[in-house]
Amino acid sequence: MNTKQSGIVHFLIFKDKKDQLYTGVALELDIVEQGEDPEQLRQSLVEAAKGHVETVISKNLGDDLLNRHAPSWYWKRMGKLLAEQAKLVEKRGKARQQHEPFLEIFTRKIKEGSRDLVPA
Repeated sequence: MNTKQSGIVHFLIFKDKKDQLYTGVALELDIVEQGEDPEQLRQSLVEAAKGHVETVISKNLGDDLLNRHAPSWYWKRMGKLLAEQAKLVEKRGKARQQHEPFLEIFTRKIKEGSRDLVPA
């Protein structure tokens, strides 16, 4: 459980096959953004998450605002994509994103004593 003192935020970025846009999600904060460029989306998503965490800490708001999980669809999507990658690694000895043209999963942690999100 995330608190103002510590916690982890998982980020998921993937390319939607339907509209060809990238979707980025801060899973524990229920922040969702879309964009055409995955790098710009990554920066924007991390900045949005930082801003959210900074506001919660600076205004001493409830920790529940750091634990607003994104809809289960995104969590299931992440699990499915990770499972597909693991099978490909096992089968071919290396990760090839055969079914998903783009997938990135990364984490940031709430830095104790600060209002920042840093690489986990």
